[in-house]
Amino acid sequence: MTERMEQKVYIKSCQKFGHTCSATIDIMRKIYGNKSMSETQIKWWFNRFRSGRVSVDSHRRVGRPSTSRTAANIERVRVAIKENRCLTVRQLVENLGIPKTTLSRILVEDLGITRCHTASCDPPVQCSGTTIHSSCNGAPLSPNQTEINSCEDIEIKTDVYADETMIDDSRVQGFKRELEADKILGSADDNGKLMYLIQWKGTDAVDMVSASEANVKCPQIVIRFYEDRITWKRTKNKIVVDEFS
Repeated sequence: MTERMEQKVYIKSCQKFGHTCSATIDIMRKIYGNKSMSETQIKWWFNRFRSGRVSVDSHRRVGRPSTSRTAANIERVRVAIKENRCLTVRQLVENLGIPKTTLSRILVEDLGITRCHTASCDPPVQCSGTTIHSSCNGAPLSPNQTEINSCEDIEIKTDVYADETMIDDSRVQGFKRELEADKILGSADDNGKLMYLIQWKGTDAVDMVSASEANVKCPQIVIRFYEDRITWKRTKNKIVVDEFS
């Protein structure tokens, strides 16, 4: 059994014995340290096991999926818009079979489609829920740019695939979440650097953050963490003394 497979078995066991997702993440960090799966991967497998999944095997994908952001799909979107500029994002998704998240990135990042917000645009042409402007302030559009005022928001998100090797773990972490720290679940040594495992108030999210940063941004939480540890050790020592007295 590979270490990765072993970690999945641990996650499955934690879920089966009633541990929460945040507690499972804490356990995995303590057992495997820096070799532990990322928080995103642990959450993904925990939720799948909670939903009834039994197998710990990954369903491997061969190559990039057909609905990914490939040159062929970029060209398909370009042709579709050229043929009918009245298409909405929803219609493009239905017609091309490309996920909305992928389509949004193609529209914004590859085709340079922007949204027109100025009030001095030419009179718009209403077309099935989409407002299209030929120009703004009299300036012609560049050949590779189309300006669309759609009733649908264009959202840019990262596709997350079932295979943990394809998960993008570059999301916002730590205090960059701009959430309030709730408590410290544990501490660890990361190559000589003290780290705290912090859970955020109102969520199950947890992150490893440096002790130096936590000491500045949530000093009361740090103090409470060490007070709880001191209290626990005193209680444990008292129990031991009582047993031998």
